[in-house]
Amino acid sequence: MPSFLKTLAMVDGLVAGNTPIAALIRHAEREALPGTRGEALATIEVPLVDSGRQDALRLGRALRGRAPLRLCHSPAPRCAETARLIARGCSSRGGESTMLGHLDQLLGPFIHDTKSVLELARRSGPGFVRDWFDGRLPPEMLQSRGQAAASQLRVLLRCLDHPARALTLCVTHDWNIMSVREEFFGMRHEDVGWLPYLDGIVAARTDGALLLGCQGRTRHLSLRELDALS
Repeated sequence: MPSFLKTLAMVDGLVAGNTPIAALIRHAEREALPGTRGEALATIEVPLVDSGRQDALRLGRALRGRAPLRLCHSPAPRCAETARLIARGCSSRGGESTMLGHLDQLLGPFIHDTKSVLELARRSGPGFVRDWFDGRLPPEMLQSRGQAAASQLRVLLRCLDHPARALTLCVTHDWNIMSVREEFFGMRHEDVGWLPYLDGIVAARTDGALLLGCQGRTRHLSLRELDALS
C-alpha cells in the first residue's frame, strides 16, 4: 500500500491539478489458492483474509484527500470486497466515493481456456507466468503478454475519459497488472518481486500522451503507441 500511495503522489505531481487519474490496483490480501485439480470456480471465490480487509479500509482512509473516488472491480468476490472496503474507508473520513460495479475486462479477458490455464499454473507455480510472458504457451490457451497488457490499458483509458477530476480505482488481479508492468516498464517479477497486494499501475493523460507510474517509475506512451492499443 505505501508503494501505491507513493506512485499516486508521483503521477499526481506531474499533471495539472484538475486531471483525472485512474489506476489498476491488486485486491487486498486473500486466503491461499486451492491446490487441487478442477477448482477454477473455487479459485475465483477465494476470499480476503481479515488483515487484508483492514488494509483496504486503511487505504480508503488514506485516499479521502483524493476524493471524489470512483471504484470498479473484477467480478471475483475478493476484488468486489476490496473495492467496497476502500470506499467505506474513504467515506468514513468524509471523502466522496462511488461504486461503479464490476467489469469483466478486469477478470481475465486474455484467458481463452480457463480450466487449462489454472491447471497449468497450479502445476508450474511462478514459472507459469514466465512461460506465458516469454511466449511459450499456445495462443489457444491465452493471449500474449502484450495483448493482455493492452486490454488492461484500454480499461484505464476509458476511465480517464471521465470529464471531471476524480481518481478511478480498478481493482483487479496480479497477472493483469504484471503484464502491464513487464510490457511497458520491462519489470520482470524475477528481478523486482511479485506484485504486492494493493499495489499497481497509475495513469493520467498529459500533453497528448498517457503517463504511467509503477513502483517508483514513470513512462509516457505516445499517441502512436496508444493508437496501436486500439
